[in-house]
Amino acid sequence: MRVPTAWLAAAGAVGGMIADAQTPAPQAGSAGADFSGVYTAAYVSGAPAIRMPDSFPFTAEGGRAHAAYDPLVSSARVVADCAAETMPALLWTTNPMHIEQSAERIVFRYEEADTIRSIPWSAAPAADARPPSALGSSVASWVDGALVIETTRLMAGVMTHGRGYPVSGQARLTERYWREPGQTDLQMALVVDDPVNYTEPVTLGRTWIWSADERVRAWDCISLGARGSEPDIEALAEALEAL
Repeated sequence: MRVPTAWLAAAGAVGGMIADAQTPAPQAGSAGADFSGVYTAAYVSGAPAIRMPDSFPFTAEGGRAHAAYDPLVSSARVVADCAAETMPALLWTTNPMHIEQSAERIVFRYEEADTIRSIPWSAAPAADARPPSALGSSVASWVDGALVIETTRLMAGVMTHGRGYPVSGQARLTERYWREPGQTDLQMALVVDDPVNYTEPVTLGRTWIWSADERVRAWDCISLGARGSEPDIEALAEALEAL
């Protein structure tokens, strides 16, 4: 863990590298590109560059949820500062991400909370009887040279940490990844289709910077408890020494 959200977590010593960068490959036939490698966040004026709409087309229910959201009460990170990551909030991490492709699936390894998304290739979403989960159920495909990931069966939550843009369990997420001609950086657009909270699909986006030198490292999160709680200093010191 290298860029923790303020007051949420403390990182111990980093142990071992998980993923190394790879040189981006050219277009791999008609299926699409090879996006394998390590990517870091793009920053503007010290903050991660996230493209968001000027306004959100809330339904009546979505508007109520947005107005009632209190990050100091509603956020899972306040209740448990080492909580697992959720979709789609995970997509806006400020920490590195590693992509690995094979004939069977594409794997995203995020430094954030040691999160792994292992996504099979499929031309269309398959029927899935699994219960909703924090990361949902995803399938990947190539569409006109772009990587497209469809995700459903999500747990209700928010689009980004600390902001009350709600996402219901009925939402469908569509991620699209591509490179501009001659570029190694990765563009990502996310479409959130959630009729419970929005009258029309909402689009957000970001840029991932390819890096030959960056690494995805172990997260090693040590909980300090909920915000405002008094941490056990002795227990924290022992946990840090154990890393």
